[in-house]
Amino acid sequence: MVALSKKREREREMILVSYKSDCGVSRENTHLFLLSVVFRHRTVQQKVSRVTVSATPSSINQIGFQTPPSTGEKPAWDAIIEVGGSQQFVSEGRYYECHSLPGVEPGSKVAFERVLATRDTEKPTFGQPYVKGARVEATVLENYKDEKVIVFKYKKKKHYRRKNGHRQHMTRFLVTKVIKA
Repeated sequence: MVALSKKREREREMILVSYKSDCGVSRENTHLFLLSVVFRHRTVQQKVSRVTVSATPSSINQIGFQTPPSTGEKPAWDAIIEVGGSQQFVSEGRYYECHSLPGVEPGSKVAFERVLATRDTEKPTFGQPYVKGARVEATVLENYKDEKVIVFKYKKKKHYRRKNGHRQHMTRFLVTKVIKA
């Protein structure tokens, strides 16, 4: 271990305690965080300031009712669906976000037919590529824009700098029923 001054030692302990409580580090992994704190003190301090665990309040969405918060421990998945160009583990009664679904208004019902896998209790059923007869029914809660992503192009010594912002169109949907084959 690297010898540290008393001030640094106290800082390290405070960072470690707050980092462990924010990220839920188990006792077995504590020594890994000790090493990373010692050797990358500033990096860990920046991570701790960015990681804040707070309860997500429910919000009123575009169709006028409370969006249930999808926080806390994730339940076991009911199905894996392909939606908006990506695959998602879904379960009944929770809401999810995906890239914008074209032509879908808030409040409308949608059915996702591209189900890659379903699960009854402990035994999953995988499709090749999709499970026949399975589908996931959902209600569209809202269409919105995601947080802004800054695209910054830069070439050193050439006086070339371009800054663009981009906000991806997203759709939030609530899974109402998973029909398993």
